[in-house]
Amino acid sequence: MSEKQVRAPEVDITWEGKTISTDSVRMRIAVGQDPTVSVAAFSGPEASSSSQPALSADAADLMGRAQQAAATGVPKQDFNMNLRDGAGGSLDFKGIVAGPTYMMDSQGKSIRPAIGAISACGIVANLQLSNYLGPTKDPKESIVRKSTVMEERPGSSNLSQRMSELTDGMIEAWLRHRVRSNDVISDRIRSNIHLANEGGPLGEWRKILANSMETLDLEWLSTMKDNKTTNFVLNGNILRLLRSPTGSFLETIGRVAQAFSLQYVPQRNGSAGRLEPREKRMTGELLEKDIPATSVFMGGDLPRQLMPVQQVIVVGKTRPSTIEASSRVKSEDAVGVAGYPLNATTANGNIMTIPLPFYLELYSMTSAKGISTRGIPTIDSAVRAFRNIRDLTQTNLNTRDEALMSSYAKSVYNDAALGSYSSQISVPLDLGWEVGRRYSLSTGGVALFRGFLASVEHTVSRGEMGSSLDFTHVEYGSYRLPT
Repeated sequence: MSEKQVRAPEVDITWEGKTISTDSVRMRIAVGQDPTVSVAAFSGPEASSSSQPALSADAADLMGRAQQAAATGVPKQDFNMNLRDGAGGSLDFKGIVAGPTYMMDSQGKSIRPAIGAISACGIVANLQLSNYLGPTKDPKESIVRKSTVMEERPGSSNLSQRMSELTDGMIEAWLRHRVRSNDVISDRIRSNIHLANEGGPLGEWRKILANSMETLDLEWLSTMKDNKTTNFVLNGNILRLLRSPTGSFLETIGRVAQAFSLQYVPQRNGSAGRLEPREKRMTGELLEKDIPATSVFMGGDLPRQLMPVQQVIVVGKTRPSTIEASSRVKSEDAVGVAGYPLNATTANGNIMTIPLPFYLELYSMTSAKGISTRGIPTIDSAVRAFRNIRDLTQTNLNTRDEALMSSYAKSVYNDAALGSYSSQISVPLDLGWEVGRRYSLSTGGVALFRGFLASVEHTVSRGEMGSSLDFTHVEYGSYRLPT
């Protein structure tokens, strides 16, 4: 048995200022999710007549207090854990007790009473931005339009900056222009929701946006940020995403991530994570790590596709092309096609064809002088717009559209090409793994693969300790994804 396999990990846990005695902890950290911790509410000898551990009065009381804490009052960020792997690695985690739960051992023979905790940032799930809707002093005006961020003006090339401005703008506009209704109960509820938002959830959302400032300075947004009409409509779509009522604001973050091809990467210590482009799964910096060959278990499913995506083709409406002489204009849109990689060999291969997302198609349709997205234009305004477009060279139009579409195709390709190639590895407990990073793994100096760490689960319990790793976007041996 190797030296690493006989290590003695240790864990210290406090909750509500009191120490929790336990010998079993399981922690899961995954991209797109909030980190969770399960702690066995038991530490002591097992009952001799059963595989089930004895449930003490203290354990039962602990579970009851956990349920009480989760069901009433404001969530408190008072769960603290320090986990040490016995080889110099350690992990500090701050969180919120979410209620009682159960833990099953690796052999499925013993179920243990436990309490569960989510990260301190998990309180962001309670954020209710849908609260900032409603009447203003002028019934013809919406609160959104009274926010300065909705003006037709140049916008930021940073998506995180935009969302930060829109979040603050909608709240400021609601506070400044809201009116009291005859429904006293409704007014009281909305005021209480605002106070609850400011009690913690809003602050965590702002931390996520601050952490994303460096990662969300996007090329495509830089290209279109000076188009006033596009900015107005784009901001409106972002506001609709942020304010749509959901059961959890974590679901809202997921919708934003899906709309803009992003991923949420949590912090393993429980603090606020970050949003970043999904293409980082193939383009991020590689971290090299050698793992012991004698203790590695590898697994994985067959890919859901016969071969990697070899090329991504984007098809989108790129510009108005014809004007019909009728009382209202119905324009035909030219279809643009772009792909990445341009030199892909796709004979009998796997080609992914996708449409342009709404925000890129919108830019392409409105960036020519004279085109407006506000309603259906009249004949006169449409003819004037058509003449403006006609004066532009066809080369300039094609160059602009092709560059925009090719950039989007590249970002999708980097995420989708190897999305179904995965590998699961079990290794001795190692708290140094970081989800959201790319790794180049080897064992004894022999290369295994390169992949994106999507999740890690650390387990420490009687007779069991280790780290389970899930990798996606895996490249084996000498294979490199063509670019």
